[in-house]
Amino acid sequence: MEAANISAEEVDYVLPHQANLRILDAASKKLPIPAEKFLNNIRGTGNTSAASIAILLDEARKSGTIKAGQLLVMSAFGAGLTTGACTIKWSKD
Repeated sequence: MEAANISAEEVDYVLPHQANLRILDAASKKLPIPAEKFLNNIRGTGNTSAASIAILLDEARKSGTIKAGQLLVMSAFGAGLTTGACTIKWSKD
């Protein structure tokens, strides 16, 4: 978020990698973004590995949770010190 020059208040939703609920809860407590802005589908889909964010994004789009103009932060991690993140402004409903 710092690299994108945005504040926590500007973020509409965080779509994190869906590793497990314990990690999702811990991450939401560490970051300055309210827990209700962290989307998850871990109970319904489990850990779908590299596809977890794409599946979560598609479900949020289909359900109408995300809307045009909203700012989304996506963050993933993997084995070792592998991480990646991006910030996008959603442009379609």
